[in-house]
Amino acid sequence: MEFNRTELENLLNGMSAIIANLEKCYAYSKSTTIYLANGERIEFEITKSSLAHLLGVDTNYLASLNIFREKSSYELLKKMCEEAYKIHDLHVKKIINYDQLFSKNIIEKLSGFWKNININCEETELVCKYDASRSYKSNEITEKFDYIIVKNINGKYYMLCLVKNSIGVYLPMSNRCFESYDELQEQLSIFLVNQEITFMNSSKLDENKPYYLDDKQKLEKAKNLEDYRKMYNCSIDLTGQYKYMLSGVLTHKNSATENYTLTGEILTSITGGKIIDTTKIQDRNLLQIAQAYNDFICSRVISDMSDEVGESYSSIKNEREELKTKLLECRDLITKKDIEISKLTSSNEQLTTRNNELEDTHQKIFSLIKSAKKTDE
Repeated sequence: MEFNRTELENLLNGMSAIIANLEKCYAYSKSTTIYLANGERIEFEITKSSLAHLLGVDTNYLASLNIFREKSSYELLKKMCEEAYKIHDLHVKKIINYDQLFSKNIIEKLSGFWKNININCEETELVCKYDASRSYKSNEITEKFDYIIVKNINGKYYMLCLVKNSIGVYLPMSNRCFESYDELQEQLSIFLVNQEITFMNSSKLDENKPYYLDDKQKLEKAKNLEDYRKMYNCSIDLTGQYKYMLSGVLTHKNSATENYTLTGEILTSITGGKIIDTTKIQDRNLLQIAQAYNDFICSRVISDMSDEVGESYSSIKNEREELKTKLLECRDLITKKDIEISKLTSSNEQLTTRNNELEDTHQKIFSLIKSAKKTDE
């Protein structure tokens, strides 16, 4: 990695601007709270001690050279930014190695910094709850993360990685910027395989009013996650979102006890990826949720089997009910016709018997008339 004096000054001036803005506007005491569709909550903030690493500067390496008397990571970072000329001269003298001081992705880290740390629901594509033990490529990852946030802003992608500290607050430890999805894809193939992904329901900065996704936006996010699931063989966790939807229904109903049991059965079906039995559901809101979920499962199974868009579960169920009704009507009609045929058969038998009797009588009368004619002769 090489920078001439002007390039290095521009690089460090960019860092200085970030530091100044953080101290003036953002403030290190502010925290961002994220509510996920899997039911979990993330609270993260930027600390002075984590900033250098987030920007792609190894201040431990810088401290080991004993160039500056400053000891803390933050103060070393600020001092380095103030003395670009000195850093450059020491590099020329081969005292400082840029490959050890700066991340190879430092330009992307600086360009994507503000877009990455300003989290909002609309721009966030997915959130991955990362577990290195699930990844067969875990040996390729030099840093351990707890969550990975991927954002899509007008076709440009951003990745922020969070690590939980000792007091339960998450610190952003890595940020990247990608000009296109093709650039991002290599990173996703490392991080997402076999992992759990979800989307962000809402977020808020410090004490500001939180921003929420509406139902239409949530549906779009869920559909988008399905594409990632197919591509990277990861799983989708929307448990928290389903529980929220179902609990919201229960609060508006008096029959909470009955619905609570039914809700448990619905959650069991959702967890097992099975079709929900809607025959027991009387509550209209619960029924709409169950039907929407059944439609999603049905369309997903059909789309996995072919490229064609299949019928929804509801349409198939309605068609089945219509056919069932027609079948019952046909059975009733057949029964009625059977009764009519039986009556007609019985009437025909009676008429046949009567006809035979009349025929016998006719023969007798004919015989008598014939005998009377012979007597007259």
